[in-house]
Order: sequence, then structure tokens, then C-alpha cells
Amino acid sequence: MSHRARRAPRWGRYLHAAAFVTRSVAYSRPLRRVVFLVHASATQLIETFRVRPEEIEPIDDKTCLLRTSADSLEWTTVRIAHSGLEFEVRKPSEMAEMLADLGAKLLRAAGAS
Repeated sequence: MSHRARRAPRWGRYLHAAAFVTRSVAYSRPLRRVVFLVHASATQLIETFRVRPEEIEPIDDKTCLLRTSADSLEWTTVRIAHSGLEFEVRKPSEMAEMLADLGAKLLRAAGAS
């Protein structure tokens, strides 16, 4: 009976491949600029929506502009709608259309006409 030492698996090539795929997927969609007028303080927006401070332009203590990038307008639509903050879409116009469609769909799902 032979007692050979086990060799460590060669994960290196797989880890490099995984990193390559991750980078490729992350950069496969172009980023879109999104601008919201948010009716909340900059501090509240950072805590609630988890954005970087440099993406926020305070207007006063209760309102700020959020200028961010999104690789998925659909996901950003759901995130901002679910944040619980009052907001208005400034750019892009299709974001407002997505929110209107989502709102109508949610109302139908809730049984409203």
C-alpha cells in the first residue's frame, strides 16, 4: 500500500479565470447617468440609499441632488422606489417611464384599478 502525499489543488488558474469573468461582466454594460432630486438630507440619503458622499449635492437641509451611475436602470428604479424616500427623476427620462410602469404594475398587483 502506497502512502503518497496529497498535492495541493491548482486553484490559481481558476481564480484568474474567475477574476477575468467578473471583470468582463462588470464592464459589459455601459454605465448610465442618473439624477434624482431627493427630499431628504444628504446624511439620510447616504444612510438609506448607500451612495458615496461625492454623488450628492445638498440643496438645503432637507433636499439634495443625487447624481449617480447605473449599469441597470431597472435595478436603480427598484432601489430608489424601495428606499422610502420621496424623490423626483431628473435624468434620464426613461427612468420616469420605468417608475410609472412599475407603479401601475404594483397597483394592479394590489388589486387597485
